[in-house]
Amino acid sequence: MLFQKTQLSIYLSKTVEVGYTHYGPTLALSGNLSARHKVALVHDMTVELKRQSGAGRRQFGWLAFRPHTFKVGSSLGIDLKMASRFMVSPAEAYHFNILFSDHDSYARMNAVINLIKNEWNTLAAFHRGKNPQANLSDLFPEFLQKPHIAQANEQLQTVSIWEPGEYAMTVHVITENPQQVFTSSQKFALSKPDVETLRTNVPAILADICGRTAVEYKFVTAALL
Repeated sequence: MLFQKTQLSIYLSKTVEVGYTHYGPTLALSGNLSARHKVALVHDMTVELKRQSGAGRRQFGWLAFRPHTFKVGSSLGIDLKMASRFMVSPAEAYHFNILFSDHDSYARMNAVINLIKNEWNTLAAFHRGKNPQANLSDLFPEFLQKPHIAQANEQLQTVSIWEPGEYAMTVHVITENPQQVFTSSQKFALSKPDVETLRTNVPAILADICGRTAVEYKFVTAALL
């Protein structure tokens, strides 16, 4: 019998969840992977994205696995697990729900995030040193008004890559032993209100960086075209 390589089929759900959080621009995709002939060992998944009217492509790497049930459009109650390689058996399809992050944008955010975090920790330590029972929540609105923090806020607004328009998306599934790459291409569109919704997450990003509780991000669910 001739040697048969693993064949892997990618079935995406009908929507993609678009986000902008302290991880940078994000995409959440769910669907199924189906293997033929033999077990497939998936060691990476990536997403290549290009806005139809824009220049350049964005590379999203997998960040975390998400639970299969949660409140759509809300970040509360979502328990993320670090993404890692997994097996797909011909006997049963593998259902995935994965959060992808634009690592280049996240790298740009790091300097801003570290500045804000260090400033907040210094302020909190100062007030806790004077009064261990100090209510830090009362300090946060004033903290946001500091000139360099307000400037950092503006920088976070510019890191978001999301603009209105149509996006071409290619999912890459990379297997090992042997190494193969399987792809699936789709499109989705964002409206101007969608983009405005995502940009309203900047205050949540600031609160998250500073360890504020009950931080909730807003996401946009876009239909695959």
